[in-house]
Amino acid sequence: MTTDGPELLASYWLHAGDTAPAVGREWSAWDFETRVQRLAEVGFTGIGLTHTELRHRLTEHGETLADLRSVLDRHGLTHVELEILNAWLLPRADERRERERETREFLLSAAETLDAAHLKVGNFDGHRVPLADAAARFRTLCERAAAVDTAVGFEPSPVDPNVDSLDDALAVVEGAANGGLLLDSWHLAKLGVPTERLRDLDASDIVAAELADGRYDTDVETATEMVDHRELPGDGEFDLDGFVSALRRAGYAGPWGHEILSAEYRQRPMEQAYRQAYETAMAVLRR
Repeated sequence: MTTDGPELLASYWLHAGDTAPAVGREWSAWDFETRVQRLAEVGFTGIGLTHTELRHRLTEHGETLADLRSVLDRHGLTHVELEILNAWLLPRADERRERERETREFLLSAAETLDAAHLKVGNFDGHRVPLADAAARFRTLCERAAAVDTAVGFEPSPVDPNVDSLDDALAVVEGAANGGLLLDSWHLAKLGVPTERLRDLDASDIVAAELADGRYDTDVETATEMVDHRELPGDGEFDLDGFVSALRRAGYAGPWGHEILSAEYRQRPMEQAYRQAYETAMAVLRR
């Protein structure tokens, strides 16, 4: 399908189907090429992939990273996002950082082969680290990623105990030549970041942007709401028009990710899910 206007990237959980993010099976039971083909037919021009999905394709299906890149090329998905690292901000001697080292090296290698535009990192495990230390370790990670021509996007979230504001998030990415913020509308709404504040950003501050809708106040615990109760654009109450307008005013011109983590959405048939996700996001982006 030929698209006009804004480009949309299908973040991993949008296209993975019936999975259990963070608590169970994270790799998709759906065929990889079928997913890529259907996403392209609907209009997506990019795709997000996790290290668990990639490892499953390689170990259980006998595919190589080059094989997966060929599938993307065959169907015209040009933008690739890889995720995620959580222990990168810990001291080198911390065993939790060491346990993630293999994943870090795997994702950097995958980024090179898949020609990934960026690697997503965050602090969804809630590690408490001084902002200055997190910033220094972010710069080190960015230097490693630069060697494989990949940017690094830090995703601020309400479960990160170090980041209470946009200024805190900017402090983490300050001074990183090939790194910046990965701004997710759901996380920013939950952090209480005013859309007006986003207008003051510079395009160089932003590596990537993601859309998702939701509710400001619920009775659901934040971590559970984050993975099971996000909503398609237009189904919630967040100011997505303001979010998009502010980032455009800041100079962001890259593809827009659509990350929908919803227990209900994960049960939808592939074709229905992909089309609804695409159409609801584009309804915002084309306004």
